[in-house]
Amino acid sequence: MIKKLIKIIIGTIAIITLLFLINKNSYKNNSILKNSIFENEINNKLQIEIQNGCGERGVADLYTNFLRNSNYDVINYKNAQNFDFVNTKILVHKENLDIADLINILAIDPLQVEYIFDNKIFFDATLIIGEDFKNLKSFNDVLLYISPFN
Repeated sequence: MIKKLIKIIIGTIAIITLLFLINKNSYKNNSILKNSIFENEINNKLQIEIQNGCGERGVADLYTNFLRNSNYDVINYKNAQNFDFVNTKILVHKENLDIADLINILAIDPLQVEYIFDNKIFFDATLIIGEDFKNLKSFNDVLLYISPFN
């Protein structure tokens, strides 16, 4: 009786192991293990940090709402190290990054884009809002995204 039980257990383990080995390769191609549509969409978005460099309250939050609604992945927003930024600028941290759409949607002067490559920085680019933000052609569009809870 015990020998029969041991044979059944060993046979069950062998079958499970065999099924696992047969299906192991199919799991690599299984859609469950691939990125979802949402993950692919997120991975294709520019990941941005926004900094308030002018000191006007709520400006980083305002641009966060605008860019998120414009299909950008704003990871963080905060105050800049100081509020002395006269011009709004973009700092690009990743090489081979196409930021033309970001420049266009914000209507920022391309001369205000600095390429400071640093792979240690998590996000692709930093937008620093300067004192000129109300003069940007995009400001009227940005105003549409004022949070009603501020």
